[in-house]
Amino acid sequence: MVQYSPKLTFGPEAADWQERFNPDRMRRLRVERAQRLMRKHGIATLLEANHQNIRYLTALKGFAYPMCRYALFFAEHDAVMYEHDGYYHQMPDQCPWIKEWRPARSWLTGAPGVGGFLWQEYNSLIYAHILLAIITIGVIGFALDRLMGIAEAKLRTA
Repeated sequence: MVQYSPKLTFGPEAADWQERFNPDRMRRLRVERAQRLMRKHGIATLLEANHQNIRYLTALKGFAYPMCRYALFFAEHDAVMYEHDGYYHQMPDQCPWIKEWRPARSWLTGAPGVGGFLWQEYNSLIYAHILLAIITIGVIGFALDRLMGIAEAKLRTA
């Protein structure tokens, strides 16, 4: 026998007498899922510059030009949002779920990359974030170097 889903008795509008679309719950569940996956795979932090991923991780919609804004997303702490200067000043009032905001340093021809990010962190004197970013980048580089060594060794024996 075919089982149908329950009848929807509500629409997209907000109401205080019925649970409908709950953006707070959606944001919380997305963050919890991403942090759970990061912990599972041993990832302490993400430096995310893709606007679709920033949208998912922080529920923010901002300047859509590629790599002009970025988020530092942690497995154990609240995210830090680096927002485009045109949006930076108005976003804290509109998006109170993000606790820490900073202006993003970038160029309209592309992002400053890791060097620009580290320079920005150095200037704002947040050494813990610098250290965390350097360690994460170093671990990724070390792991890739080891994997390339294993691949080269297998190619030599083949």
